[in-house]
Amino acid sequence: MTSVRRARRSAIPTSKWPRSTIQRVRQLTRTENQALVTADTDTLASLLAVDFTAVDGGGAKWSRGQLIAAVGSGELDVRSVRINEFGPEDPIQVVPDGNLAIVTYQADVEIAAHPLALHHDSAGAERDSKLRTSQTDTWIKSDTEWRLVRTQTNPVHVCARSPHRSLTQRIRR
Repeated sequence: MTSVRRARRSAIPTSKWPRSTIQRVRQLTRTENQALVTADTDTLASLLAVDFTAVDGGGAKWSRGQLIAAVGSGELDVRSVRINEFGPEDPIQVVPDGNLAIVTYQADVEIAAHPLALHHDSAGAERDSKLRTSQTDTWIKSDTEWRLVRTQTNPVHVCARSPHRSLTQRIRR
């Protein structure tokens, strides 16, 4: 069992990055989410790479220009982003490799005024969407600063009986 644990640990890239650099990438991730909520298109423009691409939970692709325009016009109205805390570690996980950082986290997101995000109640009135998402971001460091080049949003389906829980229960037996 010990050799399996050692093998798994060695498969994860080790980093010579200073802790301050990892904290910087985490802070930029938080700043990007806050800019979406406050519709701060100047901050978004400064964080997103020229060739930025986002894939949302519905599978739609967004370019840098499309995202900034949608946020600025209110077409995409992100009301809140709450990054989920799972334990004592920082909920924003950063895997560094040279000038590249892969960032993952889960968040509860509330969105209004987006056709894919809107739901209708029984009377047909539109209502906001509250989604649990799993995010994967790719940040690349240029000569001077980090830029977000890719982001993938996946909906997380929360169910009363998780297959992971039943698997855990089987292992304990």
